[in-house]
Amino acid sequence: MNSQILNCILVDDQSFAIENLKEQIELHPSLKILAIFTDPRNALAYLQKSTGIDILFSDVDMPWLSGIELAAKTRHLYPHLVFVTAHPAMSFRPTGVGIYHHLHKPFSALKFQDVFQAILESPSHF
Repeated sequence: MNSQILNCILVDDQSFAIENLKEQIELHPSLKILAIFTDPRNALAYLQKSTGIDILFSDVDMPWLSGIELAAKTRHLYPHLVFVTAHPAMSFRPTGVGIYHHLHKPFSALKFQDVFQAILESPSHF
C-alpha cells in the first residue's frame, strides 16, 4: 500500500456519523484528518483558504448548504470526494461535481475499505 499520507476533511451535521467515519479513518495510518465540521458553511470557508487536502468526506443532506452544493463550490480544491449519505438514491443521482465515491450510512468497515482502495487506485491519486 502507498505510504503517502492523504489529508481528509470531514463534514456532517450529525455527530454520530462523524464518529463512525473517524473510527474508520483512524484504522488507516495513511489517512490523516485535518479538520471536522458539523456546519458546512464553516467547511466552505476552511476549504476555500486551505491547500493540501486530498479527500473530502461530506454528508449530502445538511442544513444551510448541502454536500452537493459544498462540493460544487470547492471540487477543484481536492482530488477525491466521498459522499456519505443515509439516502442511497442520492449517491447515484448526477450532481455536476465530477467523479466521486459514496458510502451509505451506516456503512461497514469492509465498505469503507472498498472506497479507500478505489481512491488509492484512481487515476487522480498522486
